[in-house]
Amino acid sequence: MQLEICHLVLLSCALAARCAEVVMPVFSNYVMPCNISELPQPPDRELFLWFQDSQLIRAVNPFLLAHGEIEFRQLTPSAAGVYLCCYGGAGMRWCADEIHLRVLTPRPEIFEDTLLNITPAVFPS
Repeated sequence: MQLEICHLVLLSCALAARCAEVVMPVFSNYVMPCNISELPQPPDRELFLWFQDSQLIRAVNPFLLAHGEIEFRQLTPSAAGVYLCCYGGAGMRWCADEIHLRVLTPRPEIFEDTLLNITPAVFPS
């Protein structure tokens, strides 16, 4: 397993919300599943609909994996959001649970070494 996988934290959201929270470090690799158990075999990639923050992502279909998964390589902060996978084309017959993806970015070291995270002003001599 890659080191990035070890940083994966999978937390359940409230049961009524039908969602999962995934926290990944920036620049890691991640495969986001489309957890629909009732998919026909083999599923038609053109019938998957992925949404990020309630917006349809149209450009992802040619790059989906066999069961509708999205493969992220080198996650960036812009990938963070609420994802929803549906199957069935415009009719959206089945939808999976929402996935809340958070991308953690490290703080620069300059802030870790300063008192109360305050960087003193630098004045020209």
